[in-house]
Amino acid sequence: MTVTRISDNREFESATVAEADKKFEELARLEIGIKAKKALAEKRIAEIKAKLAADIDGAVEDYNELINWLNSYILANKGRFVKPRMRKTEFGKYGLRTASKLHINDEQALIASARENELDDIIELKYRIDKKAVEKHIAEGLEIDGAQIITGDVAGFSVSKELLDAELKR
Repeated sequence: MTVTRISDNREFESATVAEADKKFEELARLEIGIKAKKALAEKRIAEIKAKLAADIDGAVEDYNELINWLNSYILANKGRFVKPRMRKTEFGKYGLRTASKLHINDEQALIASARENELDDIIELKYRIDKKAVEKHIAEGLEIDGAQIITGDVAGFSVSKELLDAELKR
């Protein structure tokens, strides 16, 4: 049998077991050091995350309550958000925006309609409905049984990026 060498390994063939043991010891010490430093870093990260969670817990609850309150206020007072639909303040804006969402109320009817109209991009091989394609076709004016686009108002807000940036710099 012929042995073909891809690289020159004479150095390794001539090395002693003691040399190999020494290299292995060096490798082990490095690995231990690396893993120890990583573990320490992970521990510090976990401590920082835990402290952060404790520090902002009350603020997060207040934040979520304010979101719910503001959304309820906006939706209860749609008449105040006709023109303009968003109220601008020095902190950003809040109000109404239009959002559309595809609602499929009868998948079987939609699949049948897609087959009948040769809309192959609406359904996949496993007869899963491609909602984006359905929405596209309906938006283009095609009537598809079993699906419709429902448009309505949703509350929304956005905080001024400049204020966020300024706070991050503090």
